[in-house]
Amino acid sequence: VKVGIDAGQRDALETVESELLAADCPAAAGAGCKSSARYALNEDEFLPRRFSGYADALGYFRAQIDAARAGANYSALQRGLFGAGAVAQRTGKLSEAANYYEASLAAARNEHDRKREAWALNNIGLVEFDSGRYASAAQYQQQALELRRQLYRDEHREIADSYNNIGIAEYALDHYCAALGWHSQALALRQRLHAA
Repeated sequence: VKVGIDAGQRDALETVESELLAADCPAAAGAGCKSSARYALNEDEFLPRRFSGYADALGYFRAQIDAARAGANYSALQRGLFGAGAVAQRTGKLSEAANYYEASLAAARNEHDRKREAWALNNIGLVEFDSGRYASAAQYQQQALELRRQLYRDEHREIADSYNNIGIAEYALDHYCAALGWHSQALALRQRLHAA
């Protein structure tokens, strides 16, 4: 169901989106930040060095995945899967990225690691969004949000990230009122966290 939006709602949504961006980059008031304001994992954690290209980066993470599986090292496996997924997603290889994130989700569920399960659901949702499957993206983001609420209660940046990602998917579905609600929750939480 598409919901119409009047000029006042559009202005309110644009104001909330600009405030979200400023909340993420307070020193620069949004300058230099990505306007899409989508949240995955901290890439620095999973992209530990510069690579000469896609093949180099993917080779690095595949080797990490293979070594982790051979040594039954769950943490290294997750780093490899997330890193490979991030590289594939950044280079537009969305089905490959989804495969890595699905493998990460399966491993997290097998280990009962709810934090990494939420990360994987979040990143699968981002791939779904990039693939134009906005309703599916919103569903994955909702699942990530539910896990994050169980893990962190309501005062955590990852919960704000989930609110924002759901809002972006709702906006893409032309559900502007719902998008405004999600973005408003994200902004309010970020402002509380910044004030703390």
